[in-house]
Amino acid sequence: MIMNIRQQLLLDKIKDKKFFTSKELRDIVTCSDSTLQRDLKYLEQIGEISRSYGGVEYKENTNNFLAGKDYLMYEQRKISNLKEKIAIAKVARNLINDGDVVYLTHGTTTSQIANYVEDDKVFTAITDGLDIVYGLEKKPNVRVLSTGGLVNYGSRQIENNPYIVSELNNANINKLIMGIAGLSMSNGITFYDFVSFSFLQQIISNINEIIVVADHTKFDKVCLANFIPLDKINKVVTDDKVDDKYLELFEQKGIEYYIAEVE
Repeated sequence: MIMNIRQQLLLDKIKDKKFFTSKELRDIVTCSDSTLQRDLKYLEQIGEISRSYGGVEYKENTNNFLAGKDYLMYEQRKISNLKEKIAIAKVARNLINDGDVVYLTHGTTTSQIANYVEDDKVFTAITDGLDIVYGLEKKPNVRVLSTGGLVNYGSRQIENNPYIVSELNNANINKLIMGIAGLSMSNGITFYDFVSFSFLQQIISNINEIIVVADHTKFDKVCLANFIPLDKINKVVTDDKVDDKYLELFEQKGIEYYIAEVE
C-alpha cells in the first residue's frame, strides 16, 4: 500500500473523526475537488475507507490492506463448497493411522480434517495452519507441532520461517495431506502463489505418502504456481461430483482415490 503525503494526511483526518460528510471534507482540504475525489477513490480501493452518498467513513480493522484481502479470501473459501469439504474431511481422516507423523498444510479443507478427526486417534500433526492448530486443540491424543515463523492472521498461516526446510528435514514425516488451488491434466498440482508452499518442494522427496484433498471445483483448474506433477501423488480424496475422466486418469497412473458422498 503506497500513499503520497497528501493522501496520508487526508486518511489521518478521516481516521481521527471516523466520519466526514462530503461538505466537511471539502472545507478541510486545500486541493481541488477532482484531486479530492481521486484520493478518496484510492483510499476506498485499498480498503481504508468506505464512501456513500452521505459522506466518507473510516473502516476499522482494515489498516492493513493486504492482510484484510487475505482474510476476505480465506473466509470466502471457508464457506465455499463447505458440505463437500466436510465430507472429504470425514473420509480423509481415515487415512491417518495411530503413530503417524502427518504434515497438514494450511487450508480450508485440511482445517476440516482437524475438526473431524476422531478423538481417540493417536498421531503427531505438524502444520503451518492456525485453523488446524485450533481444530486439534480438543483432540487429547494428537501432539501438535507448529512451524515457526510470522503469523498471518488473514490467511491463517504461519509463514516466512527461513529455517523451516532444515527443521522439517529432521522430522520423520510419513504423510503429507495437502489442500490445493488447482489440479489439471496439463499442469498437475498448482497453488495460488509461489511462496506459501515452496518449502514443501524441498522436503517432499523424504515423505512416503502424498495425499491431496480437493473438492470437484479444483479439477480442470490451473492456478499461478506449478507445484508437482500428478505422478508424484499417492492418494486423492474428492467428492462425488468429480469428472469421471480424472478417476480414469488416476487409475492409469496408479493413484488411489477416495470419493466422499456429499449429504
